[in-house]
Amino acid sequence: HQTMAQIHRFCSIELGAFYLDIVKDRIYTGQRDALMRRSAQTAMWRTVEALTRWIAPVLSFTADEIWSHLPQQIERESSVFMATHLDDLKPLLSSGSEKPGQRDFWRQIMTVRDCVNRHAETARNEKRIKANLSAQVTIYADQKIRNLLAELGDELRFLLIVSDANVATLDARPADLAEEEIEGLGYMAVSIAAADAPKCARCWHHRPDVGSHSQHPTLCGRCIENIDGAGETRQFV
Repeated sequence: HQTMAQIHRFCSIELGAFYLDIVKDRIYTGQRDALMRRSAQTAMWRTVEALTRWIAPVLSFTADEIWSHLPQQIERESSVFMATHLDDLKPLLSSGSEKPGQRDFWRQIMTVRDCVNRHAETARNEKRIKANLSAQVTIYADQKIRNLLAELGDELRFLLIVSDANVATLDARPADLAEEEIEGLGYMAVSIAAADAPKCARCWHHRPDVGSHSQHPTLCGRCIENIDGAGETRQFV
C-alpha cells in the first residue's frame, strides 16, 4: 500500500503536475534532434522504464502492455516479469548547496511555483487572463527566494509556463499586493497581468519580437531560431 501510494504521488505530483507539464514546450517547439528535446525524451524513457518495473507486481496487465510498446533502445527481457529494477538510477543529492541538481533546490522551486499557480488560477477565474501563457508574472520576494529563482535565469518563464516572468525585491511590491510566507524561504507577493505582447502562432507565447522577422511575421525569435537557426539551448527546464 505504501509503495503504490508513493508511486501514485510521483506520477500525479512530480511527473504530471510538474515535470511533464513543463517539458511539453521543449518537446513541441524544439528542433527534432535538439539536445534540450532529446534529453527530455531520454528522461521520460528512463522514467517509464523504471516505472513499469515498479508497478508490475500490482498492475500486472498494465505493466505488461506498456512493456510491449517501449522503444527497444536497450537490450531487455521479453517480459517485464523477468526484469529487475534498474540499478543505475542516480538520485538527486538530498543536501548541500541549494543549486540545480540538488533535491532541496527543486522542492523549493516547486513550492514557489505552486504559489504562483494559485494566483494564476485566481486571475483566470476573475477573467484577468485567459490562460497561463497569456500572462506576465512579477514575483516580489525576499533575498533568499530571489537567489533561488535567479539560478533559472530566463528559463523561469518556462518553469511557470507564462509568457514573461520577472523578479523584484519585496519592498518594490505595490501597496495593495498582499505578501505571503513561503515556509523556509521568506515572504513573496505575486502580480499576475495579461501579457501585452503579440502571440506567437507556433509556441503561443506572447513575445515582443513577434512580427519582427519578415519571412516569419507570426513567429517569435525563439521559434525562428528553432526553425531556421541552430536551435535554442536550455539549462534546466
